[in-house]
Amino acid sequence: QAARSFAAGKTIWSVAVGDFNGDGKLDMTVPDGGSNSVSVLLGNGDGTFQAPQNFGAGYGPAFTAVADFNGDGKLDLAVANYYDTTVSVMINSSGGSAPVAPTITSQPANQTVTAGQTATFSVTASGTAPLGYQWNKNGAAISGANSASYTTPPTTTADNGAQFTVVVSNSAGSTTSNAATLTLNPPPQFTLTVSETGLGSGTVTSSPPGINCGSACSASYVSGTTVTLTATPGMLSGFGGWTGCDIASGNTCTVKMNAARSVTADFTLLGLP
Repeated sequence: QAARSFAAGKTIWSVAVGDFNGDGKLDMTVPDGGSNSVSVLLGNGDGTFQAPQNFGAGYGPAFTAVADFNGDGKLDLAVANYYDTTVSVMINSSGGSAPVAPTITSQPANQTVTAGQTATFSVTASGTAPLGYQWNKNGAAISGANSASYTTPPTTTADNGAQFTVVVSNSAGSTTSNAATLTLNPPPQFTLTVSETGLGSGTVTSSPPGINCGSACSASYVSGTTVTLTATPGMLSGFGGWTGCDIASGNTCTVKMNAARSVTADFTLLGLP
């Protein structure tokens, strides 16, 4: 773009930059050897600057250095005065202070949950507000995970060993947390026991598989699994009914495995009263 000019003084030898009022926008400081002063031009953040504010210095100010000399978080000025061989130190008394980059004070902790449960990771950080957060899973950003804590969807076995980090940022910079590991315990399992009664014969099978038996059998299922049993009468036998089902309909029986369960299938002998 074409050069822009800003009035700053009579004899300009150097320029230094810094955020002197703590608004996150770079400002300029210019020593003016012609008027024995230093001009500060506050930045607007768009490449333009406000009218200069002038501060007295020594005889022939030529160069400036910018630093926080008194540790109050505000940028101060040191001015080298060419003709009287002195240095003028100007302590910043503005209401603002330079923004402080984020620092993580409490790292995300490893989490262990049972498959199917959620897990929550959290971080504590300091620094100039506002602080932004972006959580990542195995190095990839998680959409919508932009607060100091993150709760996963219900976990699956595929999530075991996943690594979670968070990037904390503000106008002064960013920092990335240590990785926290998600460990999954297998969900509990419960035993379904099927037995048969009556004078007849037959078999009972299940979906999902596990039960396939005649007189008695059992199988284990993950907690929460819905098992459908089907009774098939043998030769010269009929099916009399179920006991122990959540839902029984004809020769089928539905059981939800939230605890150990027992189901009985009754087979009758055809031709008997």
